[in-house]
Amino acid sequence: MKRILFTIIAMAINTNLSVPFFPLYATAFHLNSVIVTGLFVIYSTCLLPVLLIAGPLGDVWGNKKVVYIGLGLAILSTIFFAEATNISLLYLARALAGMASGAFMGTGTALLLQHSSQNQTAHALTLSSIVTMLGFGLGPAISGIIIQYSPLSPVKIPYQSMFIALSISMLLLASIRERRESTGNRRLFQISMGVPSSHRTLFWAFAAPSVFTAFALNGTVLALMPTFVRSVMHSTNFAVPGILLFILLSGGALAQLIPLPGDAFRRIQARVLLLLAGTWCMLMAGTLINSALLWLGKGIQAVGCGWTFQGSMKLTGSMAPVSERARLLSIFYIAAYSGMILPTLGVGILSFYWGLMPALLTFGAIVTSIGIVIVLNSIRLRMVTQAMKR
Repeated sequence: MKRILFTIIAMAINTNLSVPFFPLYATAFHLNSVIVTGLFVIYSTCLLPVLLIAGPLGDVWGNKKVVYIGLGLAILSTIFFAEATNISLLYLARALAGMASGAFMGTGTALLLQHSSQNQTAHALTLSSIVTMLGFGLGPAISGIIIQYSPLSPVKIPYQSMFIALSISMLLLASIRERRESTGNRRLFQISMGVPSSHRTLFWAFAAPSVFTAFALNGTVLALMPTFVRSVMHSTNFAVPGILLFILLSGGALAQLIPLPGDAFRRIQARVLLLLAGTWCMLMAGTLINSALLWLGKGIQAVGCGWTFQGSMKLTGSMAPVSERARLLSIFYIAAYSGMILPTLGVGILSFYWGLMPALLTFGAIVTSIGIVIVLNSIRLRMVTQAMKR
């Protein structure tokens, strides 16, 4: 299990490693806010179609083979990032990173579950979500600190280090034997929305919208935080946005260790309110130019983000048998990363025409409305679930 968890955190670190470099890329290649946002959007755009086929491929080929494909693509992305001399290479590197995550996300967690006993399923899902969130936050923190303080080549060191970590992951996985559940029949490749019919209402009305909203908020923050810190908060320290993103994402990992509220419905309800509170703290910080409010907002949003990701993943992971979890978890990540495409691109386009703060305020109002709908849906679903148990 430890070897798979190491691979999961390495892939998660690689996901956001390039984010603090965006202002540097914008200056070096004379990019506007739409092009910079596009660097983020192309990641999710390339991730989604690969994610859609990765789960079914994992069911047919075995999850380990698909995980290897993801690691190979991730290693290629680090090479292109380190050697990028123009915007085309940057877009290619981000596209490769997106495809790598698409191949890995669902199948990596499914591989972990294959090497966990039935009574360890909930524990394994919790560990997976914690190390994933921790890695998401460590990536920008490591890059931001290296850019700001390293006397050596700061643009290449993070990618070279990531190349080594991912290569080690491939070697570690080579010693793991894949355990596949025998179904009696050969599985055929079939792309489908692998949500069991008995859980479709719960997934599409609650789990999917919750993780969609969380990733919409996180995606927008990830794409625009470096620009927000420099242009709105007037800070030129590259480490600051990296550490803020570390608090948001890795703080979300630590928040998953908070035991209360234990009920999955109430946990996700609480996280929606915390996500919205943290978002509006950030927006007020930009309006008032108040750094303390910005740090506070990221801390609050971190707890909401962690609870959402953990609650949604545990709820989703319990909906299908082991043999179908790769397909189901891929759909889960599709719902999540869909939240990173249109909202993030929309805010990027609006910021080009209206300015960053008006675009973010508009986005905040829309997300607040969605959050209210999710809370109301969760109350209704909880009442229905309790009535069915009686």
